[in-house]
Amino acid sequence: MNLLYLDNIYKAYDEKDVLNGLNLDINKGEIVFLVGPNGAGKTTLVKIILGLSRPDEGTVLLNSKELRVPFSNTDKLCLGYVPDEPIFIEYLTGLENLKYYCKLYNKNSSNEHLLSIMKAYDIYSSADKFVKDYSRGMRQKLSLCFIDIIHPELIIMDEPTIGLDIISIDYLREHITKLKEKGHSLLITTHDMAFCQGIADNIYILNNGKTSKLNKDYTNETNALLFKNKILDNIK
Repeated sequence: MNLLYLDNIYKAYDEKDVLNGLNLDINKGEIVFLVGPNGAGKTTLVKIILGLSRPDEGTVLLNSKELRVPFSNTDKLCLGYVPDEPIFIEYLTGLENLKYYCKLYNKNSSNEHLLSIMKAYDIYSSADKFVKDYSRGMRQKLSLCFIDIIHPELIIMDEPTIGLDIISIDYLREHITKLKEKGHSLLITTHDMAFCQGIADNIYILNNGKTSKLNKDYTNETNALLFKNKILDNIK
């Protein structure tokens, strides 16, 4: 059953088509990756889903109902977003930022629970440091902590592997699989082709304003070279 369905989405900026009749669907409990070159429209698409930008034409359906701006409280709780440029309150510590966002989302999480999440991403030792002193990689890891705090139906992640080390990427892959097992759906934009394979249910290539869906064979890790060549063929 479709959780999210984008039907014939058009979006242009300065008379230049960015999305040109785009279609995309995500089923419940499914991991979907969206790959494409810079400027292909991935960020524009994410903004439309989140209600930060409106399509010129087309419809966005969430649980078979049209998603309209402003979102209802129910719709807001269905969507979770991890941006590629993490946004935090600079003069709060990492732990204080997590506690603050827990309050915004009415999530009751103990300090011990939040610290255990930070430990999994190897930022436990920086829990009491101001975020202004965090590196980009540390900010990205702190942003990913929200995966374990907020449990919406659909989690949208924009380039989540940027700045992460191998251990954290392995943890992320493992946890994404666990979220799927619990019935969550994920839409993930990425340039990391290796990250897609092995955990993706479906992979869409976005280019020239439209998406093309790869055959499931390309989601298998043993077909890494075929997968790379297929993507390059689609973006020429």
